Amino acid sequence: MLTQDASKSLRWQRTQYSPLTRKIDVFSAFGKFFFFLWWDNLFQNKSASVRKRRAKWLVRTMLDLGPTFIKIGQSLSTRADILPKEYVEELGKLQDNVPSFETTEAIAIIESELGNSLYSLYRDFQERPIAAASLGQVHKAKLQTGEEVVVKVQRPGLKSLFDLDVKVVKSVIRFCQRYFSWAKRYELDAIYYDFFKILYQEIDYVNEGKNADRFRENFKDYPEIIVPLVYWTYTTEKVITLEYLPGIKINDKVRLEACKINPKRINQIGVCCYLRQLLLDGFFQADPHPGNLAVSLDGGVIFYDFGMMAEVKSLTKDQMIKTFFAILRKDVDQVLNTLITIGLIEPMPDIMPVKRLVNFLLENFTDKPVDFYNFDEIKEELYVLFEQQPFRLPSQMIFILKSLSTLDGIARNLDPDYSLVTCAQPFVKSITVAQGRGR
Repeated sequence: MLTQDASKSLRWQRTQYSPLTRKIDVFSAFGKFFFFLWWDNLFQNKSASVRKRRAKWLVRTMLDLGPTFIKIGQSLSTRADILPKEYVEELGKLQDNVPSFETTEAIAIIESELGNSLYSLYRDFQERPIAAASLGQVHKAKLQTGEEVVVKVQRPGLKSLFDLDVKVVKSVIRFCQRYFSWAKRYELDAIYYDFFKILYQEIDYVNEGKNADRFRENFKDYPEIIVPLVYWTYTTEKVITLEYLPGIKINDKVRLEACKINPKRINQIGVCCYLRQLLLDGFFQADPHPGNLAVSLDGGVIFYDFGMMAEVKSLTKDQMIKTFFAILRKDVDQVLNTLITIGLIEPMPDIMPVKRLVNFLLENFTDKPVDFYNFDEIKEELYVLFEQQPFRLPSQMIFILKSLSTLDGIARNLDPDYSLVTCAQPFVKSITVAQGRGR
């Protein structure tokens, strides 16, 4: 983890950071990484231990390069279709270990954005942030009218840094496409566009507030789903003020049980909530890590962060409903057909290897965690499939898979015997009626 002293030397935190300097920093870092790859290939250093060492170096480098590359690393941690196992595992550990910025800077931003002095706006304001990440930090406060709130303040100079990085990353992609044959196999331009589109949305707190209001409206009839109120008078693009809702961290099984909250019930609420988001509302939280979710003392699930939301197009949503029921029936042909329609799998002259993989998944992992790297029975075939790239992951599917993968980890931490099918039963019954399948 970075210390406060170490953070002062990080160039990306400087207010005056020229495009040329940033380009040099990024290309120097990736130049070293590409040299490592070239060296390993030249001397056939392709063991798992070597790849793991390179992956650890890459994670440290992304932390040093700052918010944009932390987010890129977190996004790549879901791409088992294009990265070796060791990289996926190490990038999955990449956390926002970025220190908080000075409280005086946070207060200056609040006063500038809201057009008044801090204590004219808030009766109380805790100077020490209760949370900090690469994009901003959160302070607890109390309004003049007495409501307890949290104030999220965007990190200074963040948009300017993104404006630099959007150009620098484009240059890195162009370089890779020109000099590395492997880069041409992947839709890097599409990945780049989707990534920065979401990233810019994340730093617009007005957009986040609207997302929170929409999400709350979607679940207004579900008292077990709790969404903080947005205080719009105290919200701008760089500052958002939300209702303070304390809770137990969703992966803190010991505290949940001490408060006599059944982890199995929390899993059921979480699974049904996400299935509703994906299959009915078509609007879902794309970053459901434990820092963004908590449990109230009466057993409700609290959602905190609405910066990274994604929408499911109507056609995709309809196909996903079909896929969901096909998975429950273990109907291999129906699953394949809908995945091809969605665009997750490309049609191939010989679809049998993919069909065998889908059948293997349905038979062996419907109620168990899925680990693509432990399929000893079909390991070689699986590597061939990924090499041929029959799987194409549209941005929507990337966010969906990332969300479901994260939720799966949380659920299994709460309950080692967790079963998606079992937890989904209340939702299955409701959607069966809604789809007219119960007749």
